[in-house]
Amino acid sequence: MATYAAFGSFSMLLLVEFTGPLVQRLRAHLGLAVAWAVLICLGTLAARQSAVAVAATVVVAFVVLFSGVVSSVLAGASTALLLAFVLPVNHTRAAVAAARAARRRGPRLRRGAARRPAAVAAAHRRPAERAPPPGSAGRRRHNCAWTPRT
Repeated sequence: MATYAAFGSFSMLLLVEFTGPLVQRLRAHLGLAVAWAVLICLGTLAARQSAVAVAATVVVAFVVLFSGVVSSVLAGASTALLLAFVLPVNHTRAAVAAARAARRRGPRLRRGAARRPAAVAAAHRRPAERAPPPGSAGRRRHNCAWTPRT
């Protein structure tokens, strides 16, 4: 969610510059926000299969880029609108791939989790190392402290 918020604010502030009176700019920004929401939903749905993602990207890119012929506002927002579709397509594909990899690692992680308590118990049953007595040369080396000779 934070990724979409970061890229959304980035695209609204830096990639788009609407001109005109305040009401017209506000209307353009609200329209861009609605278009972002629609394109995020479409990108998320299209990202499940590679062939669908490619075909949908071609169609959306064609529609967004050639919608600039209709309006200068749409022409100015084309980069931000393309980002709104490409981001969820790639982000969702990466999340799906990570989920598949986690499913493959699941049994291994469960086996490791079953062995972990035995390893901890074995580590605590070992006797602790004995430190050399105070004042001996071994004690100085053990503490890694330098002391001047007197």
